[in-house]
Formats: sequence, structure tokens, C-alpha cells
Amino acid sequence: MAEIRINATGGLKLYDADDSHYAQILAGTITSNTDVMTLGHAAVVMGTALDINGNELILDADADTSLTADTDDQIDFKVSGTDQIKLVDGALSPVTDNDIDLGTTSLEFKNVYVDGTVRTDAIDFGTTTMTLPTGDGSANQFIKTDGSGTLSFAAAGGDLSFGGDTFGADKVIGSNDDYDLTFETNNTARLNLAMVEKYIQEQKRMAELKQVQVEFA
Repeated sequence: MAEIRINATGGLKLYDADDSHYAQILAGTITSNTDVMTLGHAAVVMGTALDINGNELILDADADTSLTADTDDQIDFKVSGTDQIKLVDGALSPVTDNDIDLGTTSLEFKNVYVDGTVRTDAIDFGTTTMTLPTGDGSANQFIKTDGSGTLSFAAAGGDLSFGGDTFGADKVIGSNDDYDLTFETNNTARLNLAMVEKYIQEQKRMAELKQVQVEFA
């Protein structure tokens, strides 16, 4: 049967059921009395630091989830038999590039506070993911979308389209089509260039009439 034996060298041996093997607990140099471990009915209380000397700390029943510090100044978090995250001085990072998610579509973090630079390949607007440019573009460029989720830098200028007629290079708006140019604010038409032209012509006609009246007088 299993039993506990204390040997002459200060070791505590725990034997298995058939008395063929044991695990031994040895006491090192002790300079004062201390309660190292307290066994209670609901918990085990450590009275001093527990040094596992780089050995793996198994956390689950099938022994494939654990904490390990066998590399100096590094803690490895293992889940399902694979190292997932490592903690080193100044960085918490995934073991494998592009492998770990932070949150899920149904379990999201609330706010993110970063005092530094956020580096990402894409950004999500609601349910739409937009791929960001990989560079910083050139002077006077703007960011455009291709309509398929990719943003890129492009030069300003080019052709303009008004009411179905496309203008390239230098053009006079309204000289070669049948469309009016209207300015709106708050979804209400405020100014129409055809109306402006009509007003100017009317003012010229009124001025001419006034001049004729003066000459007859």
C-alpha cells in the first residue's frame, strides 16, 4: 500500500501502492523554523515562494495546457499542446506570427488605450474590412478605395464627370452639354448657373432700357 517514510538524511519519501517506486521530498539548508505549506480542508496555502526551477506547470486534466519558464526571463503559455503566447521583458507576443486573435466577433474588448503606434494591415468599419496602404504615398496624394475593400494612394486631378459628360484637361463647364450646374446646401438647390446667366442678361437689358429713357428725356 502507499505510505510515507522519513529517511535519516531528512528526506520524505512517498511510496506508490505496490511499494516499488517513490517520490522524495528533500529539505535543503534551513536556518530558521518556517511554515512552508499549510494543508487545509479547502486549500493548500504556501508560506514561502514556490520554485519549480523551470519545470512545466500543468494546468488541465489531459496535461496539454501549461505554463513554462524553461527559457530564462520568458514565460510560455501553452494551450492544446502548442505554445501560444510568450511574455518577455517589455513584450507580450504570439509565438507564431499572425496566429492569435484578440477577442472574437461575439466577445469583444470594450476600449483600447495605446500610448504609441498601432500597426495593422487592415481596419474594419462595422462589417466591412478595408485593407490599408503599405506605404505613406507621395505629397498631395489622397486615399481612394477600389470598391472592393482595398485603400490606396492616388494622385489628385484627372477627369471630372458632370451629369454624364466627362471633362479632361481644360474645359468650360456647360459649353458642350445640355446640363446645368447647380449648387446645393442641406439638400436644397441654392444656385443654378443657368439662372445666374439669365439674371445677368436681364440686368443688362434693364440697363439698356434706362439708357434709352435718359436719351429720350
